[in-house]
Amino acid sequence: MDDDGWVAVFTLLSFPRVQQLTFDPAALVDAIATGSRELEVHPHGTHVRRRAGWQKYVMSRELREKILPPAPPAG
Repeated sequence: MDDDGWVAVFTLLSFPRVQQLTFDPAALVDAIATGSRELEVHPHGTHVRRRAGWQKYVMSRELREKILPPAPPAG
């Protein structure tokens, strides 16, 4: 999840319950976009999040830096 509450569609596709339904990211995005009142799809179609209240699930940057290992340097 990023700082704005978006979760990658490919993360959702890694869940066994979702895999019982589909492996197709386009099908998942379409199902969420047309059938969910709780979730919204990012304009790029690559991420989803709760329509309301997503802020309470976002980990603060300070806590994230404290408990998660630093990312390896790019390049």
